[in-house]
Amino acid sequence: MAKSVNKCFFLGHVGQDPDVRYTPAGDAVTTLSLATSRPSKDQQTGDWIDVTDWHRLVFFKKLAEVVGEYVRKGSRIHVQGYQRTREWRDESRQKKYITEIIVEDLTLLDARDARPSGPSKPSAPASDQRPENSDAELPPSSPPDFDGFDDDIPF
Repeated sequence: MAKSVNKCFFLGHVGQDPDVRYTPAGDAVTTLSLATSRPSKDQQTGDWIDVTDWHRLVFFKKLAEVVGEYVRKGSRIHVQGYQRTREWRDESRQKKYITEIIVEDLTLLDARDARPSGPSKPSAPASDQRPENSDAELPPSSPPDFDGFDDDIPF
């Protein structure tokens, strides 16, 4: 048998909040749409424009639960998986097809998407409330700005 490859990589923005459902066995299945864009030359004007493509993504089990908790409409994500086309018959017995990406690996690219799942971190003591060791230096209340670097660095 000849070797073949069915592998997809997408980096894009989520087009809708995830739809989390559960199988009768209790396993999570989450679906969402992902928008990707690519440059294309407009045939009439000759200008370069961005063309948006939409992809249906499906996540299973633990990954599906993570997506349901941390991903929202507008989130920037990178996924890896494989393409699958399913067929079924609708109520009028017409054959229907759907192509979807079964996601095997997910990277969240927006730090702002991550919501803490546990209790919030206690705040630093107020200036008039010094810890027992008054010589100890208090940690900064927020990280430095790093001269305007953005949180969207994907590494």
